[in-house]
Amino acid sequence: MRADARLFRERLLVKGVTVLPFEEPPLPHGFWEYAPLADTAADAAITMWEAFRDLLDSTTDRQAP
Repeated sequence: MRADARLFRERLLVKGVTVLPFEEPPLPHGFWEYAPLADTAADAAITMWEAFRDLLDSTTDRQAP
């Protein structure tokens, strides 16, 4: 994650926005495109997708009936 992205993340957190800060240092931006080719990218993509799914599930649970 670049420095500007880290600063943006901090600004969002201060405002109470939920942030999923994933950093995969050995992988390039867009690493999920390499998931079919590299186990490291596949593992990172699965972790990211599961976290996103959990976030969506948690916001769905909080909605008023």
